[in-house]
Amino acid sequence: MKESYSYMYLSFIRVGQIFISNRKDVILQKNHFIAFIMELFGNTKDAIRANYFFLRERLSPSVFTDAHQIPIIINNFNRLSMLKKLIQSLTSRGYSNIVILDNKSTYPPLMEWYATCPFEVIHLPKNFGFKALWHYTPARRRFCADYYIYTDAAGMPCRRGRTYVSHPETRAAKGI
Repeated sequence: MKESYSYMYLSFIRVGQIFISNRKDVILQKNHFIAFIMELFGNTKDAIRANYFFLRERLSPSVFTDAHQIPIIINNFNRLSMLKKLIQSLTSRGYSNIVILDNKSTYPPLMEWYATCPFEVIHLPKNFGFKALWHYTPARRRFCADYYIYTDAAGMPCRRGRTYVSHPETRAAKGI
């Protein structure tokens, strides 16, 4: 039984369990053919995605001309000390466009600190978890149309060449 397959620039003829390409260097068995097609779709998706972002940047360029203007959104739930350290670290590096997404925190010292915090705090109506930026529609509409940095209070930039260190226990284990 002979079947013909054609996809983009390659055409294949199926003879039994072997696929023969019109290119002489490609002879694929059935499972390799499926893997090849999946890879081809993946590469096509990546190319489409890359072209989309390229065109998006050309048609609607970013309003940010300096990296320090990009908003840094910190997702937080009942963490005060790590949040203060992260904000201090970011401000010492020259970042000032910091927004805190509060996931319905109940920790009283944190709530008091929010009252005096010099940065914008968005109090969410419920705890959306780590995907709060995308699940809370007003925040998504406000920030996701342009560049943004999204993190949580558990992470902190490091002074030694590494870009991200998660918890104090991890830093101690790594000797930082």
